[in-house]
Amino acid sequence: GEVFLGYADGLYRSPITSTAAVWEKEFPLNGQITGIYPGQSGPFARSLRGGLFQNISKGLWVSVFSNLDNQMFRTIFETADKTLFVGCDYSIFKSVDQGKTWKHVYEHGWMIKIVESGGVLICTNQQGILRSSDGGEHWDLVVSEGGVGIEVEVIEGGFAAITYNTTSETRRVRISTDG
Repeated sequence: GEVFLGYADGLYRSPITSTAAVWEKEFPLNGQITGIYPGQSGPFARSLRGGLFQNISKGLWVSVFSNLDNQMFRTIFETADKTLFVGCDYSIFKSVDQGKTWKHVYEHGWMIKIVESGGVLICTNQQGILRSSDGGEHWDLVVSEGGVGIEVEVIEGGFAAITYNTTSETRRVRISTDG
């Protein structure tokens, strides 16, 4: 029922029921917001200064995952079974206890986006597209071709991904319907 907007001076919220956008600034999230991610218990926000925050009630944001303070966060994803994944500069971390403890599950490049469908996780990586079919315990590079995974989405019947080939400087849209 709400839309969030990350901006250079902070985070703003607006109800989608309004005929005209009414933006309220969220505190204490001052400074540049570099990412907003959905979560089952409330949305997450990433700030340029570092750190992840979660909205636990309207206007109340708390710092989360301080046990990963030395990492540069790129993204966060929560699966249907509430498993959390955090993509950092060179790692993917997994938590099955809402961030109290973390397991290092991948360490070969950053992850920007992760999606889930039918028990399969797909994510973008600086080497291409990664896939996990065991709850994120192990990751396989399924598309590499000298490129970077730019975007991935769940589509009807499968996944769609955009990759960038750094040698030919071309982009390609790929679709998978077999998981």
